[in-house]
Amino acid sequence: MMNRLMLSLLFVSLYLVSYTQNSSVSYTSDGKNFNSISSWKEALKDVKIVALGENTHGLEEVFQNKVELVKFLHEELGFNILLFETGFGDGALSWSKAAQLSAKDHLTSFSSYDYYHSEALYDLFQYIHTHKNSKQALVPLGIDCQPQQDFLKKEAYEFAQAYDPAFAKTIRQELQMFNMLYQYEYDKDSINFYKQRDQFQSFLDDWSDFIIKHANDANHKQANIFIHCIAIFKETYRNIQFGDMLSFPNNQNIRDKAMYQTVERYRQQYPNEKIIIWTQNSHIENKDKPQASAKWMGHYLKEKYGNAYYSVGAIVYKGNDLIHWNQEVNTFEHDTPDYLAYHLNKLNQKPFLFDLRQANLPTFLTKPLLGMESGGSAAYFIPNERFDGLLFIPFSDIPKKIED
Repeated sequence: MMNRLMLSLLFVSLYLVSYTQNSSVSYTSDGKNFNSISSWKEALKDVKIVALGENTHGLEEVFQNKVELVKFLHEELGFNILLFETGFGDGALSWSKAAQLSAKDHLTSFSSYDYYHSEALYDLFQYIHTHKNSKQALVPLGIDCQPQQDFLKKEAYEFAQAYDPAFAKTIRQELQMFNMLYQYEYDKDSINFYKQRDQFQSFLDDWSDFIIKHANDANHKQANIFIHCIAIFKETYRNIQFGDMLSFPNNQNIRDKAMYQTVERYRQQYPNEKIIIWTQNSHIENKDKPQASAKWMGHYLKEKYGNAYYSVGAIVYKGNDLIHWNQEVNTFEHDTPDYLAYHLNKLNQKPFLFDLRQANLPTFLTKPLLGMESGGSAAYFIPNERFDGLLFIPFSDIPKKIED
């Protein structure tokens, strides 16, 4: 028995050594010595939440390297909860049905954002499904508060259909009508904006009563997810004001506070688990960019958890970025010294992770430099103030969509 146990432990240790040695991501804390990613473990020994950013949602190699970091965090450091910038309902409902779903169907149900329906994320969900029945399952969930969630709409409709077909149609219609808040604000129609806001809140009350009435006869796990979704929508949009849906920074302040509160819900649900967050760079930053005024999710997390929170911003030197809201491709190369990517590209030609918590960092990491943000825009920030680490990738192309 003892020999068998020792053999098993030896196999696991050899597997992990092989994994870290074969990783395409190296690690550095000084920009000179590039080591196995396993060297990152020392920096994370007291960390409870690691947040992995992406400068835009349209870069496949960023996704690929983040997948590699997720696997490393899961296998070597026991991070078992993976929270995505996707709908709370879509994420929770798809996980509740993961046993019945293929990895591909799980991915497409998990997020309504089509940029995540990529080959890199499919690889991650295949990995998730190989562990889904183990005690060390990697649990993918969503933290976004916005009601535009296709799988939530589908599951809510089918749940209600069994009890009240007319109300099932109402659920689908009212969740869709939420989008009119954006339209009324764009049209500068405050009267209909407030009518729609109040109608949505009244609907949420009716939906909550409906779930509570039928919860004893139904799938309790699914009913609880609906109740949590309703609570998130109520809390986020009950007092939404005309101008808050489209105007920066109000729109981000509201959304990011709600995402932070959902992270905290999961911290309470899984108090002994370490968490990975997967989202865009701005949502996870420790500190805002110079002369900026938004309150992002990462600001709350850094204030609460301090060094137990570790944010990683993604930086890309050149490539092709898919702008998801208009499907245009932005080709870029940051080959001038005012870009952070320019300096990082001179250090190493392969993807690497730079730990910014170290003393005696290269000077360029402590001064304002440009970085590409969503949609190809650029913003100045001080790297070691904004993030705890940087994931640098020399080249990335647009996401490779999985076949339907």
